[in-house]
Amino acid sequence: MKIKQTVKLVERLFQQADKEVSHLKKATGLTCKSRCGACCLKKDIETTVAEFLPLAWHLFLTGKAEDTYSKLLLNDQDICLLYNPLTTNNFSGGCSAYAHRGLICRLFAFSGNKDRNGVSQLICCQIIKSDAAYHYEEASKWVKEGRKAPSMSAYYTRLNHISPGYGSRMLPINKAIKQALEQVLFANQCKKIRA
Repeated sequence: MKIKQTVKLVERLFQQADKEVSHLKKATGLTCKSRCGACCLKKDIETTVAEFLPLAWHLFLTGKAEDTYSKLLLNDQDICLLYNPLTTNNFSGGCSAYAHRGLICRLFAFSGNKDRNGVSQLICCQIIKSDAAYHYEEASKWVKEGRKAPSMSAYYTRLNHISPGYGSRMLPINKAIKQALEQVLFANQCKKIRA
């Protein structure tokens, strides 16, 4: 499958995830603390290459892919390269590529997974659990009762069907972004050579 087709399928998956997350938020009142970014600062975020293909494609189309790739080559930090804690003119801090963030970023705190006993559990952070305890409890009940809520494992299974291999292998977030950029840049370099 061509990169552009894969990107469109992944974006469609993101739209569905966003819709389900929105439904869960409206039904339970669960939200992230404004301008928090604590999850972005975790040093052990693992993700797949496939979920960052839309970002890589966007960076390619806007002429920023090679510059971002160079930054990733020089970056030895464990936190996501996309996280920017600074407030500037039209940016209030947080993800510098929010519209193109990965699946993990879309689903964390707003999805469930089954525990070892087969009971659906809300995947959430400590900040929400303490700062929004009532809404956290409502969302936890919602997920445990099997009401419509995104399933982290189901979305990753679907992602792997879209992009076998690139949708299943978990990598540190910056390595996944780097490999997504490599895929897009390589595919487009091959296209130039053939032309």
